[in-house]
Amino acid sequence: DKVVSFVGMHFDVVPADPGSWEFDPFTLERDGDQLKGRGTTGCLGNVAILANFMAALAEAKPALQRSVVAVFVSNGEQASQPGVGLDMLLDRGVLDPVKNGPLYWMDGADLQPCVGTSAVASWTLEIEGKKFHSGFANNAINPIELAMDSLKSIQTFFYDTFKPLPDEEAYGFKCTSTMKPTQWSYPEGSSVNVIPQTATVSGDVRVTPFHDIEAVQEALTKFVGELDVPALAGGHGTASKYELPQDNLKGKLKLVWGGSTGAGFAADLKGTAVTVMTEAVAQEMGAARLFSLTGSLPHVGKLRKAGYDVCGMGFGRMEYFHANNEQARVSDFAHGWKILCSTVTACDSK
Repeated sequence: DKVVSFVGMHFDVVPADPGSWEFDPFTLERDGDQLKGRGTTGCLGNVAILANFMAALAEAKPALQRSVVAVFVSNGEQASQPGVGLDMLLDRGVLDPVKNGPLYWMDGADLQPCVGTSAVASWTLEIEGKKFHSGFANNAINPIELAMDSLKSIQTFFYDTFKPLPDEEAYGFKCTSTMKPTQWSYPEGSSVNVIPQTATVSGDVRVTPFHDIEAVQEALTKFVGELDVPALAGGHGTASKYELPQDNLKGKLKLVWGGSTGAGFAADLKGTAVTVMTEAVAQEMGAARLFSLTGSLPHVGKLRKAGYDVCGMGFGRMEYFHANNEQARVSDFAHGWKILCSTVTACDSK
């Protein structure tokens, strides 16, 4: 049977520290048009509107040619706990029946069609030098300086190789693919006057769905493995070197990959899911603006790869997505209700 489905509204929410909020995150509060509290945007607001929408359909019993399906999930935030969310439904084939029609991933925001996300892979660069008293820097290999110089070369290679692609503009990506550090560390207990033996830099790679994340990882691993470490020296004074011939020693680099989200997702811009939602949004809001994010939605990537006609949507506020003082607008959910009605009506006529 033909269907139109709304999938991904999840019951779990992100943690909240009451001390960093301006109001109680654990109490739903309405202040005029504002709904305040944890989950109002991600994703309990979407849970509530879809639950009420399905109840309204059941009561009204409209004569539809398509089945309308809603799939609520228990695990939308804790990707580290597999087997209890959408991954389980995919593995067991529970979602196979909704493949025959547009699927709307309802974990978005801002009342606009989300048509793309990125793939993400975390990495750690392990750097080994030579420990020595900082008063004799010429006898040391400074792993922190080596980290700075090597990372600059690695990032230059990444941005020269994995450049912005034409499709990114069509999909509304505001940020292109990136490779950057987010954490630095060195051995605990080191004195400020001692150059440490090791250091690590960690971060992530985010690539738009038009790049192959596995190919990116392979290219970066190869590049790091072939780096001429001694040649990276420079810019930190004449005492700073990454090779000590008298000790038969060179600085060492190793790139280690952590978890990956797999492929990003790029919707079919001419498919039913995107075209219908775009028309419904334009009808209600006056204009529709396709957008994409370099955040990750790994489950959506799996759905798209499996051949589902997917488009993202949601009615909260992106500026409060996973943020302190989370809130949404009652008026946005009112717009969302009309968008849902128009979407089901339009899909039913196709």
